[in-house]
Amino acid sequence: MTRLSFVQDPVLPGEQPSTSTDARDRFIQTQILILTGPDIHDTVADALGLGDEFTLTAQQVGATDVVELQVQSDTEISARDASTAVIEQYDQQRSASVTARVDALLAGIEAEIADLQGALNAEGDSALATATGTEYSRLLASRSQLVLLRSGDQEFTQVVGAPRASAVGGAGTVVQATLIGLLLGAVVGIALALILQRVRTE
Repeated sequence: MTRLSFVQDPVLPGEQPSTSTDARDRFIQTQILILTGPDIHDTVADALGLGDEFTLTAQQVGATDVVELQVQSDTEISARDASTAVIEQYDQQRSASVTARVDALLAGIEAEIADLQGALNAEGDSALATATGTEYSRLLASRSQLVLLRSGDQEFTQVVGAPRASAVGGAGTVVQATLIGLLLGAVVGIALALILQRVRTE
């Protein structure tokens, strides 16, 4: 099991950030569906050669931003590797999605800048030229912001809890059951010893 949180998409020029609790919960639930969906599951399964034992589940922890990702496979090592691969694949998909949005918006702004450059070069009303210059400056600032986003590396998940592998059947389960049995046996033994000591004292 790995505990992680999803990073919100960057706010692009012209967009308004959504800070309500409902919007946050909708965002988290949507990302859970993507994280555990067949696309990422099948991609990771094919890349690591995992069998039918490989499963993905995730759930939000209460009303927090934290999500628990549970990965099951035939061995603990493959489950741990799969957990890492799932998060990496999710980050790649989110990054590609944001990059596509940035590129589309950047292309539109570049076209507007080209049009305004022609208007600024033409002679005309001074008030119109001032308004055009203001809009031109705004577009240049937006373009700079988008270029910075386009060139930067951003992670869309933050791991907040160390992964714990979960194996389906096999030696991992046997070892786990044995350890639990030994622990319970030790507890019972201590309790009996205390009772006998108390009886002898009385």
